[in-house]
Amino acid sequence: MTVGTVRIGLMGWHALLSSLRDAVGEDRAVASDVDQLRGLVARFETDGFLPLTRGEMDDLEVPRRIMALADLVNAVVDQAVAEGVLNVKRLNPAHNIYGAGRYAAFRAAGCWIGLDHQMWSTRGRSALWIHFSKGKDYWGGSQRIHEPLRAWLNADPPRAYAEAGEIQIPLLLAVGVEKERVVADAVRQLRELDAMFSGLSPLGGEVPAAP
Repeated sequence: MTVGTVRIGLMGWHALLSSLRDAVGEDRAVASDVDQLRGLVARFETDGFLPLTRGEMDDLEVPRRIMALADLVNAVVDQAVAEGVLNVKRLNPAHNIYGAGRYAAFRAAGCWIGLDHQMWSTRGRSALWIHFSKGKDYWGGSQRIHEPLRAWLNADPPRAYAEAGEIQIPLLLAVGVEKERVVADAVRQLRELDAMFSGLSPLGGEVPAAP
């Protein structure tokens, strides 16, 4: 942009913070500061209400995509149950204002799996997330699964996130492939998680409130 004899360069926050993140390299302390700033910017963007546009309201691909992602949750959980990775006996779907999902249980930890708009908008990575709550009597059990997930929590970028005593894991979705392959790859990730919990005692306890 040129104003008179002055040339002005404009850059969005996302591009700027991504460039800063790449520039700090292996400096974990500075990288952590950049990640915190990125979270702050995301929070402002999430909390602020942007005026609606006619184009957004007329774009039917948006609701169709959201509905497809919600259906994908059921497809992934149902396939994982069929393959013996998850158990949903006596567990019901549980939705909240920012998402829709289902309770499910690994052999050693209970979780909520669903379309989570809040995590998607702040962390990115995926539209589908797995939540392990603090739990009681081992349901959820974020504390007991912290050690098996240490490598994922310390990865760069993290493969799992610990926040407010809970653990959230993005269920990474394969892109550019048919639904069956997306489901199969998601179930593979769930099977990998189940294997990481193999040294823990069996699950017990009550189902918590939806995340």
